[in-house]
Amino acid sequence: MVAATQRITVEEFERLASRPANVDRRLEFIAGEVVELVPHQYCSQIAGRIIVRLGAFVEQHNLGYYSVPDGGFKIGDNRVMPDVAFVSNTRQTTPSHETWASVVPDLAIEIISPSDRVKDVTNKIAIYLAAGVTVWLIDPEDHTLTIHKSGEAPQTWGPDDGVHGEDQLAGFTLVIKDIFPE
Repeated sequence: MVAATQRITVEEFERLASRPANVDRRLEFIAGEVVELVPHQYCSQIAGRIIVRLGAFVEQHNLGYYSVPDGGFKIGDNRVMPDVAFVSNTRQTTPSHETWASVVPDLAIEIISPSDRVKDVTNKIAIYLAAGVTVWLIDPEDHTLTIHKSGEAPQTWGPDDGVHGEDQLAGFTLVIKDIFPE
């Protein structure tokens, strides 16, 4: 027998997330459900390697700003915390001081961790795509990166491939094998 999931409103989620007992927890609100992000050292290492490369490029070219999972975004009634995000100067010139930024990122990078449920990852990708956000989904098990764009079929790249930043990050290339620690 499977237990039923209780759905709550975004207002209830925001009250729940702001309680003192939950301040240090990384909670998202996806499709009416509270999802707790569980830290994973290997995935954090991958995110760090991406931040170093992406961050240096963004700062060198003054393209906007980037965030780590502690920087959350409002997308409709959802509250998401991508592992890495990029927001261009054309969307917002400085980082938000809000708990949940109301501008959506240009690029959201999600790294699949062992505690992620397929349903949650699928829902997050759909939420991002509906808002016009490009998603890079990284699978640490297969050492692949899949690019999701609204209205296009996903494209998967292997460890020896390099993915390009395209319009918002013109000139940026991420070689996939370089983000994995081994």
